[in-house]
Amino acid sequence: YRISNHEWENPHPTNVEPIELENKWYTSNSAWLMIGSIMQQGCDILPRGGPMRMLVGMWWFFALMILSTYTANLAAFLTSNKMQSTIKSLKDLIEQDYVKFGTFHGGSTSQFFSESNNTDYHKAWNQMKSFQPSAFTSSNKEGVERVRKGQGNYAFLMETTSLSYNIERDCHLQQIGHQIGEKHYGLAVPLGADYRTNLSVSLLQLSEKGELYKLKNKWWKNHNNTCNDNKEADLDGDELSIIELGGVFMVLGGGIVIAIVIGCCEFLWNVQRVAVEERVTPCEAFKAELIFALKFWIKRKPIRISSGSSTSRPSSRSTSRRSSGALFFKDEFSLMEAFDSAVTDINALDTELRFKVVKHFLTEDDSVILQNLDIVAVLCNQTGIPHLQFDWSPKAKEGDMRYYQFTVNVAPSESTLSQALWEILRSREYDWKSFTIVYEVESNLSRFQHLLSWKPFHRTGLKMVKFRRGDDYRILWKILSNMKEKFILLDCPPDILKEVVNISIYYNMTGGFNNLFLANLDTHASGLASLYSKKFTAKVTAIRLRRYIPPGQQGEYDIFQQEPEESIVLTKSQSLYDAVILYYEGLRMVIKSGSFRLPAKIKCGLQSWSIGEEIVKHIKQFKTRGGNISAFKTQKMFLSSTGLRDDFNLEIYNPLVERIVYIWNKGHGLVDYEKLQDSSTQEEKRQKLSPGKEDFSLKRVRYTIATRMGEPYFMWRPEPEGVHYEGNERFEGYVVDLIYKLGEECKFDFIFEPNAQLGICDLTITQARRSVVDFTVPFMQLGVSILHHKPKPAEKRLFAFLKPFSLDVWLCLLVALFLMALLLTLMVRLNPSEWQEQQIDDCLVIIENKWFLRNSLWLYIGSILGVSCDLLPKASSLRLCTAFWWLFALLMSRTYTAKLASFITASKLEGSIKNLHDLVEQNKVQFGMVKGGSTSLFFSESNESDYRVAWNKMLAMKPEAFTANNREGVDRVRRSKGRYAFLMETPNIQYYAQRNCELMQIGPTFSEKHYGIAVPLNAPFRSNLSVGILKLSEKGILYNLKNKWFNNNETKCIPTDLINFEQSTQFNINSVGGLFIVLLAGLLVAIILGVVEFLWNTQKIAIKEKKSPGWALREEFQFFIRFWRKSKPFRNLKEFNEISDCHKMTTKLEVSSNSHKATDVIPFTSSQALGIERDKLRIDNQLIFGSVTTYMLTMSGEAVIVLL
Repeated sequence: YRISNHEWENPHPTNVEPIELENKWYTSNSAWLMIGSIMQQGCDILPRGGPMRMLVGMWWFFALMILSTYTANLAAFLTSNKMQSTIKSLKDLIEQDYVKFGTFHGGSTSQFFSESNNTDYHKAWNQMKSFQPSAFTSSNKEGVERVRKGQGNYAFLMETTSLSYNIERDCHLQQIGHQIGEKHYGLAVPLGADYRTNLSVSLLQLSEKGELYKLKNKWWKNHNNTCNDNKEADLDGDELSIIELGGVFMVLGGGIVIAIVIGCCEFLWNVQRVAVEERVTPCEAFKAELIFALKFWIKRKPIRISSGSSTSRPSSRSTSRRSSGALFFKDEFSLMEAFDSAVTDINALDTELRFKVVKHFLTEDDSVILQNLDIVAVLCNQTGIPHLQFDWSPKAKEGDMRYYQFTVNVAPSESTLSQALWEILRSREYDWKSFTIVYEVESNLSRFQHLLSWKPFHRTGLKMVKFRRGDDYRILWKILSNMKEKFILLDCPPDILKEVVNISIYYNMTGGFNNLFLANLDTHASGLASLYSKKFTAKVTAIRLRRYIPPGQQGEYDIFQQEPEESIVLTKSQSLYDAVILYYEGLRMVIKSGSFRLPAKIKCGLQSWSIGEEIVKHIKQFKTRGGNISAFKTQKMFLSSTGLRDDFNLEIYNPLVERIVYIWNKGHGLVDYEKLQDSSTQEEKRQKLSPGKEDFSLKRVRYTIATRMGEPYFMWRPEPEGVHYEGNERFEGYVVDLIYKLGEECKFDFIFEPNAQLGICDLTITQARRSVVDFTVPFMQLGVSILHHKPKPAEKRLFAFLKPFSLDVWLCLLVALFLMALLLTLMVRLNPSEWQEQQIDDCLVIIENKWFLRNSLWLYIGSILGVSCDLLPKASSLRLCTAFWWLFALLMSRTYTAKLASFITASKLEGSIKNLHDLVEQNKVQFGMVKGGSTSLFFSESNESDYRVAWNKMLAMKPEAFTANNREGVDRVRRSKGRYAFLMETPNIQYYAQRNCELMQIGPTFSEKHYGIAVPLNAPFRSNLSVGILKLSEKGILYNLKNKWFNNNETKCIPTDLINFEQSTQFNINSVGGLFIVLLAGLLVAIILGVVEFLWNTQKIAIKEKKSPGWALREEFQFFIRFWRKSKPFRNLKEFNEISDCHKMTTKLEVSSNSHKATDVIPFTSSQALGIERDKLRIDNQLIFGSVTTYMLTMSGEAVIVLL
C-alpha cells in the first residue's frame, strides 16, 4: 500500500493544497481488513488502487476456498456421525463424563468387571458404582430401554449375543468398540452326568455343519430390518444442537473473558491514576470507583473515604493398691489361671500401682468386674464400675446402648471377623466362587453374615451342612464327597476337630485339588498337626489372633520375631488376660492425670463412681504402641467409641506345618507374610516357626505340553547378542503366555516336549478331534472371515477444489461476472440517482459518477466471494439488479460447497466386495483357504447355498485356490494386489492385518469356532484346567493376552473402514495445494502491477518537480522504507499558509475553571449548557497558528479558550 499513490489521502479535505498526505493502511488496519475478510464480515475501509484491489481480491478468493473446503469437510464429518460414534471403545467411555454406563446388576458381566484386575475394567466398575442414580439394571431388557430413552446419554454393557439381537430390531441402537473378554454359553447338566459327552459331541457336529450358525442367524437376524434402507435418509443429517455448536460458544465465552480481563486491568489502572490525582489511597479509590460502576443511574462519581476500625481479640503421686475382682463358674479353671497370670504380671512391673486379687465374691470397693452377663453390664452402668468383657456377645440395639456405656469388649467383634472371612475368601489369593459351609453350632453362623449376604454366592449356590458332636462323621464326609465339593469352610470346636478332619482321608477329600478353611480361632490348640503326611496334600488354612511379642523384643510392631512357648493358648483366656491389662492401662492413665480418688462406699441406685467414667474413657481411647509398659497376648488393641474391638490382626496359617501364609487387618486387608518378612532388616525376624516341615500342599504338578510353530501362537524367542536361552525361555507367543498364566492360576509347572499330556495351539474343537482327545472349555472364540488387499487410495490432485464444477461452469461464471459488471456500468449512466455533486471550490461544482467498470467489477467480485463492498448502488433498479446477483452468487457458492461435501462423502463409501456373497458373485478376484483345515471342512460339509457355491468355485479355480498354511495364503494376498482373497480364522486375520497396512478384513464374521486345550480322554486334571481358563476369562487376562499378541501397537495403519471415517476425511496439503498456488499467482501479479504503478507515479513526480527520474525514485523509495511514517509530503506546492474562504470550521469550547479539576470539551454552540451566554463572552487575546485562530475569552472570572 505504501508504494501505491491511490492510497495516500489528504488529511484535511478543506485544504485543497495540503502540506502532507496520509495513508490509512498501517498494520492494524491491514490486519482488520484481512480478519474481516476471512470471517466473511467485510470491512469499513477498502483499497482504491487497482493492484491493491487485485491483491485483496486474491485474498478473498483464498479465504472463500478455505472456508468452503472447511464447510464441505465439516459436512462430511457430520455425515459420518451417522455411521460412527465419538466413543469407539471402553477406554473412551471411561475417560468421558457425559455418558453414564452400567450393566446388569449381579450378572456375569458385572462379576467380570468387579473381579477383574485390569486397570480399565476396575476403573469402569468404580465409576458404575459411583453413578447417581444407579447405573445398574435388574435385567438386560431394562438396560436396552434405558439406552433407548437416554438418547445417547447412557450406554449398556451386555453380552454380544443379546446386543446383536436388540440392534437388529432397533435402528437407533448400535454396538461400539470390540468384544471385551471371552464368554461362552453351554448346556448345564448334573455333576458326573453320563450323557454329558454325547451332548458335547452333538454340539460339535452341529457347529461343524453350520447348523448353530443358521440357528443364530434365524433367531438373531431380523430379516425385516429396514435400517439399511433408511441409510440414505440418515445421511441427510439432523439439526445441529448446542452440543455440536458448543465450541463456537466456548470461543465467544473465551473472548468475553479476555475482554473482561483487559477491562479489569484498565479499571485498576484508572483506579491507580485517580488515586494519584485525588491524593487518596488506592483502596479508597477502588471502593469509590466500584460503587460508581455499580450505580448505573449516576453520571458523576464522588470519592468517599471510609476509615476502617480494628477490633482487639480477647485474648502429685503416691503408691496405691486397687482391688480387681472377677466372677467365674466352677469349671473355668483356664480363665482363672489367665486372670491370676495377668495380675501377677502387672504387680511385677516397676510401677507404684499394685492389684489385689478378689475372686469368687463381690465387695463394695471392687472397681472392675470381668464377666459377660447382661445383668452385670446393667449393674455396672448404674454404679459407674468399668465392665470388661472377653467373649463374643450379641450386639446391643441402638436404643439399648445407654445401658452399656461402661462396657468394653476386648474379644474380636463378630462383625469384623465376618468381614475378615469374606475378604479372605473372595480375595485374589483364594477367590472362592462356590463352597460349602460345615458347622456344628448355629449361633456361630453370625461369623459368616457377610458371606451369607453376598449375592454372588447366592447365584452359584451357597451350600450348608450341619453336624452334631458325637455323630458318625463318616456320613458327613460321604455327603461332601457325593457333592464333589472341593472348597469347604469348616467351623468346628478344637477338641473334636482332629477327629472330624481325620475321617476325610478315607473319602479322598485331602488331595491336591481340595481346599479346607478352618474358621475357629482356636484351631492351633486342636492338635491337627499330627495329621501331617505326604498323603495330606489338600490346601488347609486356619485363622487365629496374632500373638503378641514381648515389649523387650522391639514392641508391638515386631510381628516376625520367634515367639516363646505360651501357656495361655485359648483365645478366650488370652482375651481375659488382655482385659485385665487394658484395665490396668486405663487406671494408670487416670492416676497419672491426677484425677483419681478413692471410691466412696457405693450404694446401688443412689450414686455413681465418677472415676469409673474416666477409666472407661481412657480405655476406649487407648492405642497400642511400641512404648507400652504392659504386654498384651493379642496384637493391635484398638477399640471403637462404642467399646468394641473392631480392628485386630489375624494370622492365616497352615495348621499342619504351622506356616504363616498371610496377615489380615481391617486397614491393610490381606498381606503376604513372606513379603513382610523380606521387608524386615533383622535376621532373627526371618525365622520360621517350623522350618523342618515341608508343606506338601505347595508341591506343584508338572505337565508336558505339545504345540507347533506358528505366529503369533508359538515362536522362537530372539536372542540378543551374548544371550542364550534354555528350556521354556526359548519360546514366546500367545500360547506361552497362556500356559504361564494358567500355571499360576492352577499351580502347576510345565515343559514343552513332543510326547505330552497337553496340546495347545490354534487348535479348533471339532467332533473328529473330540473322538480321540478331550478338550477343556474354549480359551478363544472365533469365526471365519475374508482377508483381502486394501484398495489403492484415490490420487490426491493439486486442484481438487475445482472438481465440483466442470470447466464450462467456471467459464460461464466468469462471463456472467463480466457481463453483469458491464450491465451495471451502463445502467448507472442512465440513472440520475447515481450522479452526485462534487464541490471543488467556492466557484466550481461538478457532477461525478463513481460506477465505472472497475468499481462495478469490484462490487460483483466481492459479492460472489462472500465479502461486502464499500460501494453500493442507491437507485431502486440498480439495487434490484444487484440483489438478483447476490441471490445468484449465494446459490452458486452453496451449491459448490454442497457438491464438494458430496464428493468427499461419496469417495468414502466406495467398495466393490463387502461380504462373502459379493465375493462369490464376482469373477475378477479369486479366493481360497488352507487345504484340509477346519475352515475347508466347514465349507465342504455346509448345506448353505453361498457356502456350497463358494466351495465349488474354489475347487474349480486354476491355479489352485488352496494353500498349505496360513502364511502362504497371506503372502498370496499381499502379492496379488487385490486379485486374491483368503478365508481364514478371524484372530489370524487380525494378527496379519495389524502388521501389514496393505491387508484388511472385509465382511462380517461367519461360522463359530473355538480354540481349546487338548487333553487325554477322561483326564482327571481337565476340570481343573477348565476352571483355570474360566478364571482367566473372568479376570480379563485372556482378553489382555489376545490384545497383546494379535494387536500391533507399533505399526500405525491408516484405517479404511467407515468406523475410522474421521481420519480418512481430512484434507492434506495435496488436496488444497491448488488454492495456495492460485493465491501466490494472484499476489505475484498484484505485486508486478503495484511496482509498475509505483514507477509510473515516480516519473510523474520527476516531471512536475523538474527533477531527474533517479532523484524522484530515490526520494519515493526512502519514504517507502520508513514504515513508521503515516503522512506523506505533498509534492509541487508553492504556498503553505493560505486559508481557503470556503474552509469549513469546527468550533469547540474548552472550559477550565476553579470548580472543575478535569477539562470539558464541548461544541461552541452548546455553551449555554454550562450557563455561559454568548453576549457575555469577551476576547482577551488572539493568537494565530497557521490556519487555526485561537481566541482567549473570559467570563465571570473563568478562563475560556475557543478554537476556531
